[in-house]
Amino acid sequence: MTPEIPHPVTSLTEKELYRLGCRRWIEVCEVFCQKLGFDVKEVDGDEINFLLKMKGEETILGYAVCFKSWRHETTEAELSGLEERMRKRGIENGIIFTRGGFSKDALQYVKGKSFDLLTIRVLLKDIKQLKQEAIDEIEALARKIEFLAPCCPGCRKAMVHVKNQVGGFWRCSNYPSCNLTYMN
Repeated sequence: MTPEIPHPVTSLTEKELYRLGCRRWIEVCEVFCQKLGFDVKEVDGDEINFLLKMKGEETILGYAVCFKSWRHETTEAELSGLEERMRKRGIENGIIFTRGGFSKDALQYVKGKSFDLLTIRVLLKDIKQLKQEAIDEIEALARKIEFLAPCCPGCRKAMVHVKNQVGGFWRCSNYPSCNLTYMN
């Protein structure tokens, strides 16, 4: 009789990933790519775009981008701009991470292209396919307390939680210069 091998498990939820701050969301996406076996390198100081290479190799296999907004779906125009940046680098494959989902026109646009589209739900499903130690590392990273606040989609400053009679809301820490709010 062979011993049963336990399946990797995670208690990480979609809601937890959705509530991550901008930088932490990007870090989770980068670590996920590393756990898939890629070397990850940020593109020219741009913290939301990174190149993917197999460990020890020089050939760039892919380009990953994290669309950080939770307020809108990633659009065809955004994907078209990404594809142009990739083409300039001679890269054909891309992994696109987003918290806000993809618009219908974006989903049509990528048909027949070498893009992997990862929403929070898909990313969480793919995380569950990793080895348990990789899952544990991603969970620990996602749950670090200092990054649980979202960032402002307008100016990218941290948002602060303001309590009121109906529970509260998120307000940009750059208020009054930036007056964007986000309801719980």
